[in-house]
Amino acid sequence: MAEKYDVPTIPKTRPAVVWWAWIGGIWLLFWAYVLIRWMTGPYFTPVPAGAVPVPGWMDMIMTVWQIANYPLLALGLYFLAYKPWRRNRTITLDGMLIIAFMFMSLQDSCSNFFGYWYTMNSHFFNMGSFVNDIPGWMAFGRPGAQVPWAIFFHPFEYTIGFFAFCFIGSGLMNFFRTRFNLKPLMLIIVVFPVCMVFDLVIEGLFQTLGFYTMAGGKISFFPDTYEKFPLIETFFIALMAVSVISLRYFKNDKGETLVERGLNSMVISDVKKQLVRCLALIGATQCIFLFTYNIPIAAYMGSNPGVWPTDVISRPYWNDGLCGAGTDRLCPGPGVPLTQQAWVTTLPAGQHVPEEDWISRSFEPATGKALRRDDGMKNPELGDGKCRPFNSRFMGRVSKDRCDTLLCIEGIKPNLPNWNWW
Repeated sequence: MAEKYDVPTIPKTRPAVVWWAWIGGIWLLFWAYVLIRWMTGPYFTPVPAGAVPVPGWMDMIMTVWQIANYPLLALGLYFLAYKPWRRNRTITLDGMLIIAFMFMSLQDSCSNFFGYWYTMNSHFFNMGSFVNDIPGWMAFGRPGAQVPWAIFFHPFEYTIGFFAFCFIGSGLMNFFRTRFNLKPLMLIIVVFPVCMVFDLVIEGLFQTLGFYTMAGGKISFFPDTYEKFPLIETFFIALMAVSVISLRYFKNDKGETLVERGLNSMVISDVKKQLVRCLALIGATQCIFLFTYNIPIAAYMGSNPGVWPTDVISRPYWNDGLCGAGTDRLCPGPGVPLTQQAWVTTLPAGQHVPEEDWISRSFEPATGKALRRDDGMKNPELGDGKCRPFNSRFMGRVSKDRCDTLLCIEGIKPNLPNWNWW
């Protein structure tokens, strides 16, 4: 009689690519939820450019950019994704990254989560933005008054921008690796300052062309113009760019990136393998954007933006209906609290603030001229409990103190005879 032996079982472990694919799938479900809410809700409406026309040269450049955007993206997808798939049932890494970079553009305005420091030129064709449909979003916004997501700008901007970073960074890494035999960490250190300089040039060009402005930046070049450029921007963009470059450049002996590890050992069809790869790269790039840029920038500048230049406040196509010209809302500045839903407004000439509405502490008068607009929207009442500062959940007490004092908790006459709280 044959003896029975217990055959040891080898535990099955999921390769890294599967975990990253799950992360990518979760990101896609999240964006699907947000986009569906946006397209079926009140925020799916254009942010108007306002009564002040953009300069003719700016209008021409923006029009050409928007017309050329998707045909160039289609060419990239054809040569890097479709042709390789037809030839050998695989898609190049760069073909996958085109798709991942396009999805990265959905995070473009997320650094405004706590408060607005960056705005888009609303002369771009837009249907508003989905950011106010993101669960937990704290920055002020209403239909027609948001930083717009430019349908014919953002997807191509991220694709061409990150490919430029990848090609320059990979080329430099190849050079220093072959010439000086540098290790991965040293390659990253060498490429980092190059990415900072490259970002300064490219984003500086985009701002000069009027595509967007970093109005609420701090420690900036050109602080009094729409070309205001905060120095910290170059550091965090370089941090994000180097992370993407490293993801693309460093591969194992099977040609797999860090998030594709284990793909070749999976016994699944070619179609499923490409789908898993794509989801893994989407998950990785989304996490890179969130953790290397959006969270630190939202914490540093979005939660407490700097003073917006008059050059931005006075042009409705840059203030996006959030504050300044064409609105009755004050833009960020000294003494202006950051609030989620309530408004800080100027009073018409000759009117005064009643004593019962005086705030309790003295603040320096805010700069910039705020104009009224009668658009039928009802402002929150003074005591309706909607005074919630952008940074109360994350960045300490500064805006919370300012917000609380506006609720007249002490009733001391302030040094602001011409401001009111609605």
